[in-house]
Amino acid sequence: MGYMTAATTGVILSSGNTVFNEGSADKDFRIESDDNTHQLFVDAGNNRLGIGTATPLTTVDIEDGLTTVGAVLTLSTKEPTVVDGDVIGRLNFRAPLETGADALLLLASIHAEADAAFDATTNSTELVFSTASGTAAAERMRLTHDGLLGIGTASPAAPLHVAVTGEGEAIRLESTDAGANVAPVMTFKRTSATPVDGDNIGIIQFLAMNSDQDDGAGTEAEHKFADMYARINDVTAGSEDGEIYFRTLHGGALKRRLDMNALGVVFNEESLDMNFRVESNGNANMLVVDGGTDKVGIGVLAPTATLDVVGDVRFRASVEVCTSDPAPATTESGTVYQFTKGSAGTFTLPANPPVGTQFVLVNGDGQDIVITRPASGVKINGATANKTNTTAYAATSIVAVVTGTNAEWLAFGGI
Repeated sequence: MGYMTAATTGVILSSGNTVFNEGSADKDFRIESDDNTHQLFVDAGNNRLGIGTATPLTTVDIEDGLTTVGAVLTLSTKEPTVVDGDVIGRLNFRAPLETGADALLLLASIHAEADAAFDATTNSTELVFSTASGTAAAERMRLTHDGLLGIGTASPAAPLHVAVTGEGEAIRLESTDAGANVAPVMTFKRTSATPVDGDNIGIIQFLAMNSDQDDGAGTEAEHKFADMYARINDVTAGSEDGEIYFRTLHGGALKRRLDMNALGVVFNEESLDMNFRVESNGNANMLVVDGGTDKVGIGVLAPTATLDVVGDVRFRASVEVCTSDPAPATTESGTVYQFTKGSAGTFTLPANPPVGTQFVLVNGDGQDIVITRPASGVKINGATANKTNTTAYAATSIVAVVTGTNAEWLAFGGI
């Protein structure tokens, strides 16, 4: 074909090339199809390309499709035998005019990747999102063929799987509303139309790799070390109840340690030998419960009695202490310490008590209960001998008159 110039249209035809609008003149042109007068349109004045439109709004603007379809841009591979890992199509982002090495780097990309070899019934494909951070682009997020989204991992194991390195923050929920009492909300919702008592609403699990429990091939397996459950206790309309409980792993079994339900808070619900303690600013053992020994300590880590208190104790009402028998039907009021004993034994008076300290000793069944002196100089009713109470259900009142090694105790009744 020879050389031809169409001056009025700005078209140059030659044997090797066809040039439209040579010399960068401000001349638009278009290509028509069977039913579209602007199948391809070049907006020379605005440096834009329109496909299916005479008014492109961006560098490339595609308009097509019906109401529910819209325009479609297709990226296809010419590979006749697609296998796992093949890229089907990619969108790349670069800065080619940037000075220096940046012009050679891929800054970001989105590509479709085969997840398995294709056949007549298989076309499993994943979407991969990559960005660059100072170097070449690397994968940051992947949407798998079965709808699992992985951020920081190429093998997501849940609908949303976030993986971070080190102690980095994984998920942040932030409210940008400056209004009072406005905060982000994380919601666990059960969509069942017919929930029943005991149904779980939401579960938070804490997993770790455990080399002691592998998959049989020497590979470490995930193991649950703790979890938190929210569930329904009662679905009765108008009186619905819910609960949250926490479990931790011990000896290979997950057991409830704390249960918050409609009735209150329960520690160690499954009657395990569980210890817990409450700290204060100046005392790491403000309250200690030793589940293994069934003892409670205040101010002591290893209590040696049912109640072991380190420090001063003040009672502002009656105190009733029973050994084996039920408590009496009534108890005196005021600063009175009452002891009930249903078997033979010894009760030793305290040494150096404050003046006016009172005790009431009740004999449960008439066996010998001996009241002993704490030191040789202490007297009971002026005598240096111990006293014995043998009368069933008789009460003996004992009052400290003076203090010190020569204290005087006065005993009334039952001796």
